Amino acid sequence: APLASSSNALLAGSSNVRLPISDAPITGLNALLASSNTLLPVSGALLAGSNRLLTSSNTPKSAAEALKDDGWKEAMLKELSGIHDKLHLRKAQPGDRPLTSTWNFKTKDDGTKKARCCLRGFTQTAGVDYFNTSAPVISRETTRAITAICTVQERLKEVQYDFKNAYCNADMDVKMTMRIPAGYYEHITKTNPITREELKAYVLEVNGALYGGKQSGALWHGHVRNWLTENHFTQLPNEPCVFLKNNSSEYTIFLLYVDDIKGYTTDENACDELLKNSKMDHKKVTSNTFVGLSYRTHENGATIDQRKYTEDLIRKYGQQDCKPTDTPMAYEPAQQDEIDYDCDYNGIVGALQYLSTGTRPDISLAVNKLAQHLKAYGKEHWVAAMKVIKYLNTTRDYALQINKTKDIQIEAYVDASFGNEYDRRSRTGYLILVNGCPVAWESKKQSVIALSSAEAEYIALAACLQQVMWLKTLLKQLFGIEKQITIKIDNQPAKRVAENIDGSRMTRHIGIKYH
Repeated sequence: APLASSSNALLAGSSNVRLPISDAPITGLNALLASSNTLLPVSGALLAGSNRLLTSSNTPKSAAEALKDDGWKEAMLKELSGIHDKLHLRKAQPGDRPLTSTWNFKTKDDGTKKARCCLRGFTQTAGVDYFNTSAPVISRETTRAITAICTVQERLKEVQYDFKNAYCNADMDVKMTMRIPAGYYEHITKTNPITREELKAYVLEVNGALYGGKQSGALWHGHVRNWLTENHFTQLPNEPCVFLKNNSSEYTIFLLYVDDIKGYTTDENACDELLKNSKMDHKKVTSNTFVGLSYRTHENGATIDQRKYTEDLIRKYGQQDCKPTDTPMAYEPAQQDEIDYDCDYNGIVGALQYLSTGTRPDISLAVNKLAQHLKAYGKEHWVAAMKVIKYLNTTRDYALQINKTKDIQIEAYVDASFGNEYDRRSRTGYLILVNGCPVAWESKKQSVIALSSAEAEYIALAACLQQVMWLKTLLKQLFGIEKQITIKIDNQPAKRVAENIDGSRMTRHIGIKYH
C-alpha cells in the first residue's frame, strides 16, 4: 500500500485521512516547520552516547594510550584535580571492597580535550554500594513548551549555567572505596612523594558522587533540589526538573538537565549572585543549546532546531550531494523479511528517532514505520531509511518556529487512520502547538484493534487529551493561567462520545483507559 505523502497525513499515516486544519491559520507542512536559511550551527549540540555520530580518530582507546600524549595527559590531571577533594587516599584495610574505575575521552567541538574518570557502576552491589538510583530528567516536551512561552516575553531574560564536575558536588551516601585509577600517580606525586610500589597498597575513599556510580545522578539531583529550595525555589509537583521562584521582586524559572541549568528570569543579577554563592564550580554560558536542541531568538519570535546533528547524520551516511526529495517516505517495506543486509540499521533508526522526537515531527511516521523492523530488516528497509536521510538533506534548514504573540495561543489537532496497519490496528496522530510552535506530537500504532473509525478516533483523542491536561497543569503551576484548550477533531461520532452526548452498545466495550 502506498504511504501517505500528503503533509496533512504526516502524523496520522493515511493518505485518505487529513488533519482538520483546513480552516485554521496554518496549512500543510509549513504548519509543522518553519524554513529558515539563516540558521546558525548547533553550537555544542548533545551528541553523546549512542547519539554521538562522529568520533575523532585521535581519541585514545585506553588510559595507557592517553598518558603517552601530553594533551590527553593534561586533561586527565585536570580531571583528577577537579575531584581531588572528594577522594581520600589511605592504606587498604581488611573488609575493603574497592571498585574499579575507567576513563572516558572526548574531543569537544572547539577542539578541547576532555577526560572523565568514572566508576564502573556495574560492579556495585545493590543494598551495599547503592540504594536509590532514580534520577528524573526533564522532557523535551516540557522544555519546548516553557521555551515557546518564555522566549517571546520581553520581561524575561534567558540565562544558562554549566556546572563543572557536577555530580561531585553531592556527597556519597554509602561508604565506598575505589582502586587507584590510571594517572593518579602522576597527579599525587606533585604533593606527596610516594613510589608506584607503595601506592599499590593504597585505596581511595570515595566521598563524592563520581560519574558512573549508579546512585550518582540521584544524589546530584537531590543536592540541587535542596540547594534551590533553601533559596526559596519551589519544585513543580509534576515536573521534578522545573523550579519556580515567584515573589514581589523576582520571577525565575529554572530547568535542570544533568549538569546544565537553563532559566528565564526578571532579575539576571539575582541569578548570577545565587550561583556565585552556591560554592559550586560553574560557568555562565552563552550557548543556545539545551537538551540537545538549539534555541535562537529573532525579531519575530524564536526558532528551535537540530541543524548540526542533522548535518552530522547526513555526512556520516554520505548523502551530502544526493538528489532532493520532498517526502520522507516513498513506499512501505514488506512486513516480514530475512536479515540479508549487513548494515547498522538499528543505529540509523535510533539516530532518526532522536531527531523525530526533538525538532522534526515531519519524519515521525517514517521513523515509527522503520522502527517496526529492528529485528527483521532487509535491504529495502535500509533504502527506506536512506530516503529519510535524503529528505533531511533537502530540508536541513527546517526549524520549529515560535511566534511572538501578546497572549499565549494553544492549538491541538488529533486524527486517526482506521485499520490500515498490517495487523489491522489503527494509528494515532496528534499535534499540539504553543504560540505556533509544535511542543508535543506523536504518530503511533494503537495498542488495541478498533472496531470502527469512530472508536479509532476516540482512542486517538484520549491520547491527545493526556498531553493537553499536562499542558494545562504546567500553565497553571508556572504562570497561574487556567486556559481552555480546544482539541480539533474531524469525527463527529467520536466527538459526541467524548461529550457524553451519545452512548450505546457500540461504544460501551471501549476500555476505561480511554474514558
